[in-house]
Amino acid sequence: LVKAERRAAAREKWAESAVAVAQEAAVAMQEKLKQRQLRKEALLRPLVHPSRRAGVSAPAVPAPPPPQRESARRPRYEPAKVAGPDGKFRLRGVQSTSDISKYAKNVDPYSRQGWELREAFKTMKSGQHAAIAAQTWGALHKWAASEKPIDQWYAETKAQGSRQRTSSSPGTLDAAAS
Repeated sequence: LVKAERRAAAREKWAESAVAVAQEAAVAMQEKLKQRQLRKEALLRPLVHPSRRAGVSAPAVPAPPPPQRESARRPRYEPAKVAGPDGKFRLRGVQSTSDISKYAKNVDPYSRQGWELREAFKTMKSGQHAAIAAQTWGALHKWAASEKPIDQWYAETKAQGSRQRTSSSPGTLDAAAS
């Protein structure tokens, strides 16, 4: 009988704690919903200049006139647009040659050689993009490590780069190398 009473008491405590946890979770969820609703309202609220919010009169400067738009029926005149013999419009002076076509002249694009060339070209371009990205991230990390304003860091880095280029011109030895 004592064990049964202990079990019942333990069940009651567990039930009470479960109810308390559920209530706390419900309150937390309500707070989250309130915050989410406030954020939505803030996003939907039109942007108003601070001087107009507080009831301060607007400055006496007239608003600029709206930009004149051209009619939707008549497109803007493009001097470089030329109608081709097939009726399609093209831009004068612009050649439609891709980098791959410059890289692979006189190669059938659907042949095995064409596909291998395309794969090699894409690998080359991917390597170029990766190198540029690595340089950019490297520069960003160097700037962050320097803890200087970006303008000052850029000027110093540019000055260092020009000094290195002039000191290591072809045909001369650096002082560090000798």
